[in-house]
Amino acid sequence: MKIPTAIIAVFIAGLIGISACNSSKSSNANSNKIENKRAPLTTVDKAISYVEINFKNSEETLWIADSLNDEVGVNMVIIVDKLLKAGYMPDGFEQKEGYRIYRYKKLK
Repeated sequence: MKIPTAIIAVFIAGLIGISACNSSKSSNANSNKIENKRAPLTTVDKAISYVEINFKNSEETLWIADSLNDEVGVNMVIIVDKLLKAGYMPDGFEQKEGYRIYRYKKLK
């Protein structure tokens, strides 16, 4: 029996929420420099385009504006579905003021 990708995405989105307490802050000075040059994504289309164009490494981050994190989680399910199809799994997130930095790892 094949489980639909959308169901898996909903499950993983729930796990991301649970792992919020375990998220860690980076002490790397270089990541702070990068952080100042990026802006959080504000639409599902922009997030999907960003993934398609930029996700090429074994570890990636996705900056999502709080306004995109709807109460039901539908927007993130759509984005995570695209990430799963690209071979990435969620690896926690870090809450910032007005956005979250979601971490993903490429499956080997």
